Amino acid sequence: MALSDLDKQYSVIHIAGKGYRVRYSLNALLCLENCYKPIEEILKIPESEWSIEDVLQLTRAALCDMPWNKKAVKNRAWGYVKPDIAELGKLIDIKDLKTLRIEIMKALTESFPEPVIGGKSSDGDINYMHMRGLYCDVMRRSDGEFWSSSLKDIKERMDAYLEVKGLKEPVEKVQMYED
Repeated sequence: MALSDLDKQYSVIHIAGKGYRVRYSLNALLCLENCYKPIEEILKIPESEWSIEDVLQLTRAALCDMPWNKKAVKNRAWGYVKPDIAELGKLIDIKDLKTLRIEIMKALTESFPEPVIGGKSSDGDINYMHMRGLYCDVMRRSDGEFWSSSLKDIKERMDAYLEVKGLKEPVEKVQMYED
């Protein structure tokens, strides 16, 4: 593991020729859920089949953690997150939808934890109450940090905490090919 792995990881999406560094934090996922529908429903459809509405909502949610939206997000005033859907509709050209879909899927993929091969599947159900309890109450991390982190960030920090405390065995690294 390199030191750079400790930094927040961002993805870039392009809107009207301008690049935005985004991450799908819990704030972004909550905005999406409250204003449109849960991410789990959207991900049941291949990204190539996402509607224009799906792309606009996912783009807006990705922009939640931008500095200009800090107050709206903190107050959970999702109607004040900028740009709104109408503005995004004017900014995003139809010919750019294919690329934007791919960029959004890449950003989403990078915000979710790696699946554990051979691990027990929870069918996508995450108990956010337990996750928040461990992260904020047990690990003493701030509520603001919890909401501004991606699921991947949270899982990695929780796993590291549990491993250091001796409550979880570290994941065994398997070498695919013999040197």
